[in-house]
Amino acid sequence: MIRTSVAMLSFVAVVACTTSTVPTTWTRPDGRAIDPTQLEADKTVCRSKMEQAELVINAGALIQIYLPGQESPLLKVYNGCMTEHGYTVAR
Repeated sequence: MIRTSVAMLSFVAVVACTTSTVPTTWTRPDGRAIDPTQLEADKTVCRSKMEQAELVINAGALIQIYLPGQESPLLKVYNGCMTEHGYTVAR
């Protein structure tokens, strides 16, 4: 029973990780032009924060579980960081 539960949770975690993608197109809510060099630097900082959050989750042996339609916790960290840098996801 325990093995089955662990296997199912592992499967859900793998599926959840593969379905969340990092946005590739960003805009500025204030309408200013985006400097491509600064955008790449900000993306690098935010990817680093996302990786740090993933290390914390893995170190605590936590499983990321979220319902369909919800953002993954790591994607929330990335998007929040990009928002702090003045960007919003282009829709």
